[in-house]
Amino acid sequence: MKFVIKSAIGIGLASIMMISTAQAHPRIVSSTPAANGAIAKPSRLTIRFSERLVGPLTGATLVSVRAGHVTTIPTATALDLSNKILIVKLAQPLAAGRYQLDWHAVSVDTHRVQGSLAFRAI
Repeated sequence: MKFVIKSAIGIGLASIMMISTAQAHPRIVSSTPAANGAIAKPSRLTIRFSERLVGPLTGATLVSVRAGHVTTIPTATALDLSNKILIVKLAQPLAAGRYQLDWHAVSVDTHRVQGSLAFRAI
């Protein structure tokens, strides 16, 4: 009887853990540059996520913020082989100034998240 109760509890806990995992959203693990950080003449930006992402549904827009004007910077985005790192390729290194990377990501379990990463190029 004790074995049956322990087994039922174990199965229940495992089910809860699986539901929690299945309902997780991708989150940022790290980025280059770091949020609110500074970087010298970057030619690419990266964001590492906690989960694998869907390439066609994941991307980013880079803007410069100068004297109250927002200008979109041309970029190309791709995922690395693990599908966990969003790579933002720049046509040329960024000039000194303030920038904001607006990103959106969809994980393989179809959860969509979005956010912004502000930084300075020096």
